Amino acid sequence: MVIERGEKNHKFVKFFAWGAFLSFLLILLCCITPLVKEAGYFLLLILVLFILGVLLWKVIKKAKTSVCVVCFFVLLVIWSFLVFQLGIALEQLPAWDFGRVQRGAWELVKNGYFVSSSTIEYFLESPNNFFPAVYLFRWLAMLTAWGVKPEDAVLILNTLSLSLTILFVFLTFMKIKRPQQGLLTSIYCFLFAPMFLYASIYYTDTLSMVYVSVILYLSSFLLSKDTKLFIQILCGSLLGLVAAIGYLLKGTPIIAAVAALICILLQDYRKFFISFATFLVCFFLVFGFWNEFSKDNNYLPKQQEANEGRLTASHYIMMGLNGRGGYSPADHEFSTSIPTISERKAENLRVIKERIKAYGFIGVLDHLKEKIKYTWGDGGYYAPQKIAIEPISDSPLLDYLSYDAKYYIYTSKILAASQLWLLLLIVLGALGDVLNKETEVGIILLSRIALVGLAVFLLIWETRSRYLVNYAPYLSILGADTFRVLSDKFIRRTIKGKRH
Repeated sequence: MVIERGEKNHKFVKFFAWGAFLSFLLILLCCITPLVKEAGYFLLLILVLFILGVLLWKVIKKAKTSVCVVCFFVLLVIWSFLVFQLGIALEQLPAWDFGRVQRGAWELVKNGYFVSSSTIEYFLESPNNFFPAVYLFRWLAMLTAWGVKPEDAVLILNTLSLSLTILFVFLTFMKIKRPQQGLLTSIYCFLFAPMFLYASIYYTDTLSMVYVSVILYLSSFLLSKDTKLFIQILCGSLLGLVAAIGYLLKGTPIIAAVAALICILLQDYRKFFISFATFLVCFFLVFGFWNEFSKDNNYLPKQQEANEGRLTASHYIMMGLNGRGGYSPADHEFSTSIPTISERKAENLRVIKERIKAYGFIGVLDHLKEKIKYTWGDGGYYAPQKIAIEPISDSPLLDYLSYDAKYYIYTSKILAASQLWLLLLIVLGALGDVLNKETEVGIILLSRIALVGLAVFLLIWETRSRYLVNYAPYLSILGADTFRVLSDKFIRRTIKGKRH
């Protein structure tokens, strides 16, 4: 999978490598001061764990493929059980959008249609969450029909989504014949905060995460040199199907699909045209089917009535320009108070222009800096804040994992230290791509391009660290890959030093 198509193509690859390095470096520089202050001496703890990780990799890299596979599945089963138990311990009363979608899904399970006027009003206003509600309804209906208790069904689905995400990450590395690296990356995923802190929060972040992971897995086939035509057509079609479902669930998984297509184009333009054509066909088939269903179903009023109540892209861009760029109740109330879409768009655009003008050039830069810190400088990925909203249980774990709880100060320091090390690893990995004479066009470059695309999107859109959660597997892949490279260099130097 190394570039073989001449100097021109090599320059394009280096362009993306440089773009990834500069983007991650900017993110690190914006976040480093607050993260260092927050982490304090806990940075030393992460350094100790880093050294232990080097010893772990020294053992893993010598393991046979069969040993890696067995170890992975044993760890996956244990981890899945622990995550399910953690979900029970951190169980909360569904609130915010998470609660609206879940309650809507349960209304469909019990009645076959939305019952409450507040639920109908919510989905007319936020039609982007109508698909997640219907998607969740189908799964919950199946599980409850099998006799699963309603209170367990959502936790089972969440655990399944998180576990399948890690499974597809491991299968991706198996496909490219790097089982040892796959096991290391999986262990990183097991220990990565958002992968278990969201155990009790089943929303579009975890719903769409598995699709982001599957996009990576399908891409490993399309980026393989010996892929047959039939496999190219099949994987291109599945990529379109998966990207469409992921997009309807969250929106941002489409960035991963675009990154995959960019990597395929960089490697082989003939393969790209086949993949792109089949991708588009399946992508728009899914959208066509969903649009028809949205216009005529028994759950919501007709589409014409629904359209006038919905919030448009201009609303979310407007919110992204307010303060740190997060959710603003005042902006939400402002937009929903405007009766028609055309008037709402016009007012949103007016406010956008006013805010940019009020900021000025330097003010916009300061605003973007604060937005980056707010998005990337949170090692808990907003889970502790969500866990604290309406917890049902009285588990002692809440004292450590719930925002502003009794012992949360220690947890926050560990999370800040972990996030700082992750960002540092990603920057060093991107720098390595820049310095290397040849940059591999594979899943690592794909992950970098996807995360840069996500970062740019969140600079424009309403943002929050939670919006990074469905890309947790890509963050884990980049962190673990740099860790592997640094560990190999450390091990080689240690062995060389002993010989001398």
